[in-house]
Amino acid sequence: MSHFLSLITLISVSGHQISECSGTLVTATTCKKGMLIVADRLTKDSIRGKINGPSKILAIGQCTAVASTGRPVFSQIINATPASLELSPLFDANESAASYLRMQDLDDSIYVYAEELSKHLENEFIKAFQNRPAFKWPISDPKDPCLFQTCVFHFARKTKHFEIMLIKLNYKQQLIPIVRATAMLALPNDLETGTVRAFGNTEVIDNALGSPCSNNKSAMKIGKFSNLPRKTLSLHEILKEQEKIFLISESLTLHKEHPTGKQVDAILLLDTAKLKWLLQGKVLK
Repeated sequence: MSHFLSLITLISVSGHQISECSGTLVTATTCKKGMLIVADRLTKDSIRGKINGPSKILAIGQCTAVASTGRPVFSQIINATPASLELSPLFDANESAASYLRMQDLDDSIYVYAEELSKHLENEFIKAFQNRPAFKWPISDPKDPCLFQTCVFHFARKTKHFEIMLIKLNYKQQLIPIVRATAMLALPNDLETGTVRAFGNTEVIDNALGSPCSNNKSAMKIGKFSNLPRKTLSLHEILKEQEKIFLISESLTLHKEHPTGKQVDAILLLDTAKLKWLLQGKVLK
């Protein structure tokens, strides 16, 4: 995807403006205790510049979490001053996915909800803008149809398997806007190694670590633990590797238009059906 920073762009809409907030980098990998998910907090807007915002990871119960990259958050600007920015929510991919998932049975596999959740995200996005003329919808990127991707990370208690569902929403601004969400699912066997799956600004990570990527551009395989069984990998090893990944990405994108932040959050989905926050706004050094 081409927009990975928490970047806020302003669009004139009926006398108001809309802010677009996009996510930078999310990584996920498995270790002997469970699945580790890490995301940075960096945001940027035309009024305040770069700031570290709230967590981009949203926990749902004890077995599920969602995180989005691309341009997954849209808000209407009510009032903007150099000191403050008052927003009214229009659409938030994480919140939209969570509202659907909270109504489902999360003890079993989430893969049965792939089609319904994809359609739910489509409908919620359309609902947010349906009363506006097409030329006042978000501007689409002609080089990249994917507006955002929402990752759902899950431990299914009944099958005792970890799962990752990736939903990509493709979008094109035109007289009748095109909005289409599709889901990709990780097979349980694919999550039995220490492969790091990165979502968002993955290109800079791949170049930094010199590792080959898979055919799936949305889930690049990186890291020195890629071919090792997850049951042999300690949480400490995996967490330190993730911190290194974010620091490398931050240093290489520091002066780029879409940088990665070094203040991060990390959660662990345990194979005992519990969720644990490991890092909350930690500034990496």
